[in-house]
Amino acid sequence: TDGYGFYRGVSLTAKKTWNDRTGLIANATWSRSQDTGSFERGTYTSASTDFTSELGASQTPNPQDPASNFGYGDSDRRLVANLVFYFPLGQNLDVAIRGLYQSGLPYTAYYSNDLNGDNMANHILAGQSRNDQRQPSYQQFDVRVTRAFKLTKRFQLEAILDIYNILN
Repeated sequence: TDGYGFYRGVSLTAKKTWNDRTGLIANATWSRSQDTGSFERGTYTSASTDFTSELGASQTPNPQDPASNFGYGDSDRRLVANLVFYFPLGQNLDVAIRGLYQSGLPYTAYYSNDLNGDNMANHILAGQSRNDQRQPSYQQFDVRVTRAFKLTKRFQLEAILDIYNILN
């Protein structure tokens, strides 16, 4: 297709260790993704008379002008932040707690009927543009417990218990 996109971002990471089993890691990424179409959509800029693609009606305002579809990319997540704290709990038991925050992904507000008699559904609502709405943000807390079992002088076995999204 004749599409194009831009991605801009910055990532920051901080790490503090007190010893080999205790530490804190924090990272955050701020970014912006903009494009004319986040996924290849076949005949997205097709010259066919009804401007359709494999996925149905083209959702480009003007299929002959991909730039008319420029907006936030489908994966535009402005902020992703992680915080991990790991520490020992006894001699052979280690615990890690992770918190994750992700801002909401964009979406496009559609009206799913043929509004103007062109035999095409999924018209972008008046006054709206592609991906100008945001889903809610997402938070997750995970816990990992690791126990080491010494088998011989050279070998040990680790048992790991992971609990994902513990608050949900």
